[in-house]
Amino acid sequence: MHDPNEKLQNAAHEVADHVAEGATHAVESAAATGNELHNKAASAARSVKRVAGQVGHAMEEGYDRLSERASDSFRYGRDVAMRWEDRLEDTLQERPLVTVLVAATAGLLLGVLLMKNHKSHR
Repeated sequence: MHDPNEKLQNAAHEVADHVAEGATHAVESAAATGNELHNKAASAARSVKRVAGQVGHAMEEGYDRLSERASDSFRYGRDVAMRWEDRLEDTLQERPLVTVLVAATAGLLLGVLLMKNHKSHR
């Protein structure tokens, strides 16, 4: 017959072995889960970095297009103003008498309007 203490010791060893196996499995499972979480976090970080780069690139392209449109609009406005200036100079040189008469008439009308406005405020 086996000694009862020996049976108890054997049972305790079996329990200890099962506990050790369970603990080893739990540690391995936790490590695997930790690695999986780390990999997912790293993948998410790479995705965020990639998207941030794409957003930055899109913003840069938008700024470039806006800047180009603003430059085009400025050049167009400058060209129109220069054409008007040229036409005005041509008109002044071609018809100096008409220019003087128009300027005098405009001055006279402005003077009359200012006088009426000044009298009405008294």
